Amino acid sequence: MNGLTSTQGAVQQRPFIVGLTGGIASGKSTVSRYLAEAYAVPIIDTDVIARDLVKVGSSTLDEIIAHFGESIVDKQGNLNRRQLRDIISQHPNERLWLNALMHPKIYDDVMAQVKQLSASPHPYIMIVIPLLNSDSPYLDLLNAVWVVDCDEERQKQHLIARDQMSAKIAQQLIDAQPSRQERLALATVILENNGSTDELLDKTERLHQRLIEQ
Repeated sequence: MNGLTSTQGAVQQRPFIVGLTGGIASGKSTVSRYLAEAYAVPIIDTDVIARDLVKVGSSTLDEIIAHFGESIVDKQGNLNRRQLRDIISQHPNERLWLNALMHPKIYDDVMAQVKQLSASPHPYIMIVIPLLNSDSPYLDLLNAVWVVDCDEERQKQHLIARDQMSAKIAQQLIDAQPSRQERLALATVILENNGSTDELLDKTERLHQRLIEQ
């Protein structure tokens, strides 16, 4: 992981670039939202980029419709995310097709934002990357990887409650992501999230202070 052991391959030495990852419904958004609101840390969220890429009228959405059919959008032309999620959770080849379409576009957007933010005096930038794995091109950008980690059963229950889905679909979504072991192997910092939100934010606060004091 060259990007984590030196600054070679990173956009520049400063600002420091932190990758934030974790399984679905593990608490990543809680961490990134706190840092953005409390300290104005610049957050580049790959999920937000992905949503922007498939807005009504976008060329990316047109490609998705051409592949999956008109039934993949609602009457207003918006992508039916629940239906798409159900399809790709049950059909690995469809997930691969969608990843091949989306990931290069998301990466290009991330790089453009990093370049823009690198000209500003921020102590660090955070990139939220839910699907970070050992083959990810993002590793050459990152100076650190923070992993929000929680027990899989807790993660599944959060997902069921948050998105009102079945336990079966929740498990399929968890299984489709990089494994917990793979995420932890990439971690330079582990944010354990098996307690309260306040406990998670206290840990985030301490990490932030430690980072800006370096």
